[in-house]
Amino acid sequence: MSNLDTPTLELRCIVKKILLLPCMIFLFAGALSAQSDDFTRGEELFMQNKPKEAQALLEKTTILDASNVKAFLYLGIVYQQLDMIDEAIATYRKILPRAGGETARIAYNLANAYYTKGSAVFAEQYYTQAIETDPAYASAYLNRGNTRIKVGSLMEAVSDYELFLILDPGSPKRPEIERLMAYIKEESAAEEQRKVQAAELAERQKQQAAEAAERQRQQAAEAAEQQKQQVAEAAERQKQQAAEAAERQRQQAAEAAERQRIAAENAAKAAAEQRQRMMDELSASLQSAAGETRGLSAGNEDVLGYEGEFELE
Repeated sequence: MSNLDTPTLELRCIVKKILLLPCMIFLFAGALSAQSDDFTRGEELFMQNKPKEAQALLEKTTILDASNVKAFLYLGIVYQQLDMIDEAIATYRKILPRAGGETARIAYNLANAYYTKGSAVFAEQYYTQAIETDPAYASAYLNRGNTRIKVGSLMEAVSDYELFLILDPGSPKRPEIERLMAYIKEESAAEEQRKVQAAELAERQKQQAAEAAERQRQQAAEAAEQQKQQVAEAAERQKQQAAEAAERQRQQAAEAAERQRIAAENAAKAAAEQRQRMMDELSASLQSAAGETRGLSAGNEDVLGYEGEFELE
């Protein structure tokens, strides 16, 4: 193919696209018309309270047109009517971020679905979102009050009920709500009184426990002091007994020593007396011998005589 043929091919493509454009527009318009017809028919069935028949048409609409907030709203309600709570929650959550003017109602319905499911915490969250979006949404206050009863926030529930009655003073539920509020207030006051009494009882028990602990501490200290005194007294007695025993031993030793001294003195005296007797006897014997030898002669020799007595020193 030559280069001269290229403009001709491009021209042919442009012509084909121009010719196909009306067909595409027609098909798109047909699709939009079909979507519109599906939604219109689904809405009619929904309004006629035929949720089962409306379900498929509304599901198709939400798939083909993700911006149709009413289709999501109706479909969520249909799911709730058919007891398909999880599907209703998923539908509401999907459209809620872009619900625009229907945000309060979508959030309210989502809260109702969570309440039906038993998820009171999530229900309270979305009732609050509905109220923040539309502060005059009376039913949202009523249902949030009911939800707060379930989670135990009783006085907050009373506040929601009071706001509901301000927004809807002619509600046929008014007598029932007022009786419920009166009961909650009485119970709250009684509970507060019980809490005060419990706190007082706990304080008394705490004081009694502290006093008992102090008494036990004092008793333990006294017992320890008594034991200390007893130990000291026992030690003193032992000390005195030891001193007395030592004194007795000293006296006994002194007495024994004295006896030994006396015995030694007696022995020494006896020995001295014995020596004296021996000396006396020896002296007497010597004196006798001296008398016998006076004038003694040894043969022819002359023996000088000795006058006097011997004296022994």
